[in-house]
Amino acid sequence: MERTKEFLKVLKIWREECNFENDIFDQYLMLISADIGISVFEDNKMEALEDRINRLVTEFGFREEFLIYSLINGMTKLLSDDIEKTGERIIHIESVINNSNGKVPNGINQTLERIKNKDHLLIKEKALDSWRILISFHFTKMNERIWSENDTNKNIDNIKGFMKENQVPENITLGELREKFSGE
Repeated sequence: MERTKEFLKVLKIWREECNFENDIFDQYLMLISADIGISVFEDNKMEALEDRINRLVTEFGFREEFLIYSLINGMTKLLSDDIEKTGERIIHIESVINNSNGKVPNGINQTLERIKNKDHLLIKEKALDSWRILISFHFTKMNERIWSENDTNKNIDNIKGFMKENQVPENITLGELREKFSGE
C-alpha cells in the first residue's frame, strides 16, 4: 500500500504548508472521503480514510493505484472548482440577502465579506498550487515504476504461495492447472 502511504503523507504535508483556517482542511478531506463511501466521520479523518482505502483494496478488490489517483484527481478538481465558483457563490449569497426581507440568516454577511476578500482567494490559490506541486513531487514516474514493480513482485509471491499451498508443480501449464482445480 505504498501509494496510500504516500498519499496520506502528501495530505499531512499539504495541511501543514497551507495552515488552513476554520477546519477547511477537514472539509476538503470529508468531501473526497465521501467519494469513496465514508459517510460517518470520526475524530481521526485521516485514519478513517486510510482504513477505507485499505478495505476497498483488500475486501472489494479495487486497485490501489486506481483509488489513489482518483482521490488525487478528485481533490484537484475540488480545489479548482472552489476557486472558479467563487463568483457564483457571491452572487448566490447576495441574492439570498436581497430576497431575505431583512431576515438574513446568522453569519451570512460575514461569509459574504470573507469570500469577497482578495486574501481568501489567494489562500485558495495557494492551496491548489501547493497541492499540485506536492503531487508532482511525490507521484513521479520513477516512484510509479517502483510501486508497480513492487506490486508485480508481490503478486508473483502470492501466486507462488498459492501454488505451494495447493501442491501445484511450478512447470504446470494453464490447461493442466485448470484441470487440476476444476476436477476434470
